[in-house]
Amino acid sequence: MATALPKSETMNFRKLALQCQQLKDNDGNAIDVASLAVLTAAEAAVLDGLTVVTREVNELDSSAKFVLTEDFYGTWLVTDAGPADFWSTTAGAGTGNAGAVTVANSLNGEVTIKSASDDGTNAQNSSLLTGINLGWKANSGGLAIEARIKVDAITAVHIGVGFTDTISTTVELPIFMTAADLDSDATDAFGVIFDTDATSDFWTVGGVANGTDVTPVVSALAPTAATYTIIRVEISAAGVVTGYVDGVSIGSVAAGVTVTTALTPYIVVSNRGAAQRILTVDYVKVEQNRV
Repeated sequence: MATALPKSETMNFRKLALQCQQLKDNDGNAIDVASLAVLTAAEAAVLDGLTVVTREVNELDSSAKFVLTEDFYGTWLVTDAGPADFWSTTAGAGTGNAGAVTVANSLNGEVTIKSASDDGTNAQNSSLLTGINLGWKANSGGLAIEARIKVDAITAVHIGVGFTDTISTTVELPIFMTAADLDSDATDAFGVIFDTDATSDFWTVGGVANGTDVTPVVSALAPTAATYTIIRVEISAAGVVTGYVDGVSIGSVAAGVTVTTALTPYIVVSNRGAAQRILTVDYVKVEQNRV
C-alpha cells in the first residue's frame, strides 16, 4: 500500500528501493532482474541525484487512499447543498464572529473565518471549519491534513490545523497553549498551532489523547502577517504526530491522540485580545488509507 511522503519540495532518489512485480525495458521486454546485481558503477548511477516533486509521488496510487480536497471555488457557503455535504463551519458566540464564507473575486477560491472582536471564552472567541462527520481515525494509517492559510495579524491570535473529536457545531479550541504548556478543550485532538498565549510564539506540534495533553514541540518558525503558509499534519497509525510548515518538518510528538477515536479535520481561528483576527484559507486537503 502506498505511503504518503512529507511535503518537502523534492526528494533524492539515491539508494531508492523499488518493490516491483516485473521490470520491462522501453520496448516492453522483460528485464532479467538478476542482471541488475552486476551493473557497472556508471550504469548504477542513472538514478543518482534524480529528484521529483513529492506531491506527485504521494498521488501515484489514488486507490490506496481516500482523499478529500476543498479549493473553495465559486460561491462557498455551508448552507449550499455542495459544501454542506462535506463541511461544518460555526462562528463563536462573541461579537463579530463569522464562519467560512467566500472571498469575493478571489483567484482560485478562498474563504475567510473570523474570530470575535471582544475577548471572552474560547467558545466565544473562536470560529471553526470542520468536517461534517467523524469519519477519520489515526489507526487507519496515512491520516493527514494540509491547508494553505494566512492570518491578517500575528499578535493576540490563535490559529490551528489538525483533527479533533468534535464537529464545529460545538465551538472550542481543540488544543492550545498556556504559557509553556499545552492545554485542550477536546478529549482527543492533535495538530499544528500558533498561539500567542504561549511563552514562545512559534508554530507548535501537540495533541491530547483521552484527556492527557502531550508535551508540545515548539519550533523556531512563526507565521508572517497576511502571508500564506502551508501547514501539514501527519499522524502514524501508532499515534506519532508530525508537523510541517512549508514542507519543513517542525518535529513530532508521540501518543498524540487515541488512535481508535473517530475524528474530524479542523481549522480554527481565535482572538487572544479585544481585536478580531481574520484567517483566510486557500485550500484544505485531507487523506487517510482505505480500509
